[in-house]
Formats: sequence, structure tokens, C-alpha cells
Amino acid sequence: MSATSQILGSGLPQSVRGLVEKRLSLRSRTTADRSLAKRLRAGVENASVGSAGIAFYVHDGAVSMYGSVASEQVREDLIAVASAQPGIRRIVDHLSVIDA
Repeated sequence: MSATSQILGSGLPQSVRGLVEKRLSLRSRTTADRSLAKRLRAGVENASVGSAGIAFYVHDGAVSMYGSVASEQVREDLIAVASAQPGIRRIVDHLSVIDA
């Protein structure tokens, strides 16, 4: 018996318990993704990597990075900072390098 079932009690129909458990699971995943996004942004700022105009999207531990960077080195630095964060399962790089 899951912790949710214990909290809700056994008087609820299985279908209702299933819906509540699914909602709680999605909610915890969303909270984890928000926390991961905050840690990622702080890590990039602390590393002083040129991240102006870069957007990070986190979904279920996968980080997608969008935007333009000044050089290949900045791109690699952003990816390195992201990969060092605990909880990141995958990095999807949509960054483009601006030719100077």
C-alpha cells in the first residue's frame, strides 16, 4: 500500500485514489523541475558564464537550452555547468554560436 493510499484511507474507490496518486506524482515532478531550474540558473550565474539571452526549460529532469552564445567555448561552459547539476537526466542543446 502506498503512502498516498494510507493518507487517503481505504474508503475511497480505487479509481479516485489512482487519480489523486497521479496528480501528486505530477506535482512532485513539477516541484523537482522548478528546483532544478533554480539551481541551474544559480550555477550558471556563479560560474560567470555569458548566459545573457539564454533560456533553460526543465521537464522531468531533461534540460533544454535555447539562445545564442558568443563562442563555442561559452556553449561548452554552459553544457558543463548544466551537466554538473545533480538531478539532470539529459541535456538538449539548442544553442547557436554567433559568428563574429
